[in-house]
Amino acid sequence: MQKTGKFFRAFAPLLRLVFPLRERPNEEQLLSGAVYLCRHGNNAGPPYTFLYLAGQVRPWVYSVFYEEKACFAHTYRYTFLQRCGLPRPIAWLAARLSAFFAPKILRALNAIPVYRNGAQSMVTLRESVRALLGGDSILLFPDVNYTSENGEIGELYRGFLLLERMYCAKTGRHLPFVPIAVKPRRRIAIGRPVLFGDGDPEEQMNSVAEALRLELDRLEETA
Repeated sequence: MQKTGKFFRAFAPLLRLVFPLRERPNEEQLLSGAVYLCRHGNNAGPPYTFLYLAGQVRPWVYSVFYEEKACFAHTYRYTFLQRCGLPRPIAWLAARLSAFFAPKILRALNAIPVYRNGAQSMVTLRESVRALLGGDSILLFPDVNYTSENGEIGELYRGFLLLERMYCAKTGRHLPFVPIAVKPRRRIAIGRPVLFGDGDPEEQMNSVAEALRLELDRLEETA
């Protein structure tokens, strides 16, 4: 199990009052050295998984949330003004609070920054493979539209499947991709692992992405 930082541990009890969960995940169901996938679920996915899988997974997080200045600019202009439509003074205050807390919490969670340009995206993949080889698990959100309840695994976000090629080259084993679904206030459901078969992973990208989508759909319907 990974350790979480003091900053997260100090605020987690308060945050769990805001995001309560009736049935917590069974730690015995969680694989080590796996990639967990969850939909944003109109932004319910990240807070619930960060709170209740903390120490079990290392989340992928957009790199702007790692730096206070970049976090403020992104949350002020996009999150609170454009998406939420808040008045400017309230958006400014909300962005300031986000910029203060988010980077500290993410570092305390040992999150892995995700970079959107091609060159730096390899930094994310290499750091993830190092974590997986060390027995850590990764958590990511592959849906394109994170305001949607049932987002698809989009072309832009299929890069995470490249982890299979890199991991298999190092270990000779296939990497388990495990879908999970968040039912706010109720439970976090753990799905069945999806694995690549032997052969060229490139030829299996579409079929694996489709299998993951179907398992995410099944979980959300039955959880």
